[in-house]
Amino acid sequence: MPTKIASRLKSLGHIAQLVNATSELSEVLSQITVAVCHRSIWSSSAIQAIDIETGYSVLCARHDPYFDQPVAPQEQWLLKTSPSRQVFETGQPVIIPDIQQSAEFPDYQREAYERDYHTVVLVPLQALDEKGRSMVMGVHAHEVHVVSEDELAFLQVAAQLTALAIEKAHRLQIEHQHAVELRRSIEVHTAAMEHVLSGETVTSVVDHIAASLRHPFLVVDLAMNQVIARRSPKPELMSDSEWERNVSQADIREFGHLMDTARTSHFSEREHKDFSAIGGPDKVEVVVEPINGDKVTLGYIAIFTDGVEVLTYDTMLADEARLALAVLFMREHVRFSTRVETHGEFFKRLFQEKWTDSVEIIERGRQLGLLLEGPAQIVVLSLSNDYEMNALTPSSRADVLRKLLRHCSPYTAGATTFIDDDSFVVFLPEKSDATVSFEALVSRLHDEMLWTTSAKVVVAASGLCRKLEDYQPARQKCAELIAIAKRLGMEGFVREDDFGPLGQLLSATNQDALKGYVADILGSVEDYDATHQSNLLHTAELFLNGNCRYQSCANALGIHVTTLRYRLNKLDTMFGIDLRIPETRISLEVALRARAIFLPPT
Repeated sequence: MPTKIASRLKSLGHIAQLVNATSELSEVLSQITVAVCHRSIWSSSAIQAIDIETGYSVLCARHDPYFDQPVAPQEQWLLKTSPSRQVFETGQPVIIPDIQQSAEFPDYQREAYERDYHTVVLVPLQALDEKGRSMVMGVHAHEVHVVSEDELAFLQVAAQLTALAIEKAHRLQIEHQHAVELRRSIEVHTAAMEHVLSGETVTSVVDHIAASLRHPFLVVDLAMNQVIARRSPKPELMSDSEWERNVSQADIREFGHLMDTARTSHFSEREHKDFSAIGGPDKVEVVVEPINGDKVTLGYIAIFTDGVEVLTYDTMLADEARLALAVLFMREHVRFSTRVETHGEFFKRLFQEKWTDSVEIIERGRQLGLLLEGPAQIVVLSLSNDYEMNALTPSSRADVLRKLLRHCSPYTAGATTFIDDDSFVVFLPEKSDATVSFEALVSRLHDEMLWTTSAKVVVAASGLCRKLEDYQPARQKCAELIAIAKRLGMEGFVREDDFGPLGQLLSATNQDALKGYVADILGSVEDYDATHQSNLLHTAELFLNGNCRYQSCANALGIHVTTLRYRLNKLDTMFGIDLRIPETRISLEVALRARAIFLPPT
């Protein structure tokens, strides 16, 4: 008996050694089936996984040295005819004294006849296989044996050690996989950064990312006004080519609407979005990450995760892709910001006529990519509220300029945008074969700025500037039109015709002279009304607006006609304003209109 116990303890020791083994799980299981049978009454052993979904027990490892294996040995059995199900459900060992005499488990009985074994013991393993299935270990004897408590305890301890060995193998496998994924992630990051630093395009970098990232994804590049997609998020509804074509043709502002709520979560926050507006699926699970730089959103990367598990490796790759794209977008953002500043300084000099050599100006413009030899126009856009304009951060202003240029670039080559005197200015070389009319382009620019800033926008455009000397008056005329529009509370695209002949006359008048003219005609009446709490000037204004009709004016003021005549007579006797004289009426009307447009009361 001591010799038998010593042998069994040696078997346990061998199993214990397997706990620290670094072998693959299949090899660990195979070695355990051998160790359990060594120096014991058991002639064979097997470990099975319980697959509840399919209703079968599946062979994981077997040791049966005395049986000549057939070419295609049986590897799964119905659970409903197997004692393994009872072990799985109860969590307790099952002892069958003679399986050949037991009709309760016909499949097991058939194999017992085939392999010539009688006594069977099955014990649960407190471990899962690679697919997450519970496991059962069984041992078989060629003879009928009475299983002692010591032997059953040995098998249970062996099962516990086996569970430890399996868990250790799992951990080693996971650690190995993590190491492989980390190494692969570093390789992808290094290769992506090499693509970025070598000056390649966004498309080539996206193609490199697509070769490693198994999920469908798209990249929104706000700097270059493009959306690049790889693989359809719903291949059963839309092919890859159809999806990529629809995305590339969609209005980029639709993607802004879809993704403007995105915040950095390192691809951990999933949500469902509707892509039907751009010709895509109406509901798809996606993770959206903004690509930021210089405190401004330069683009987005969206990973479609619908129905597919997102592994740690996938998240690492996606984050590496985002970082690489951020570097690429930031480089373009810095380049754009530098160009905006340089072009702004150039045109400020041109607008202020602080130049003497036109040849030098044209050559400098050519170096900056500005075509000044041919006809061109400028478009000036300004927020109607000066406070809102001043509240825009430098990054927000750069974002507006980039979006304006996005619309101008397809219209004509050589277009540029910059800031001058707190207004956004667009330089547009004339293009005779443009597919979009100039008015339609200006409307798009207005709508884009309105959508971006959520504020009222006033837009003015110059006529054609054919020589350098035309730019300074063109810029001044746009500024005057915008100033008049703001004073009148107008918005949108404004022209000189919108203000009528009087407005055009006033806009051409020297502002200091205009202030003196208004003060001479209205100043004394305004002072009198303020001192005596009267309303003589208001009465005169309503009288003129009502075509000098006494009764309608009196009704509007809520007074008697006699009172109206008294007030008008007072204007004549005290201030020499006789509204019966046509020239006086014209002078007063011009002064009142000028005050309303240019000189609002403080």
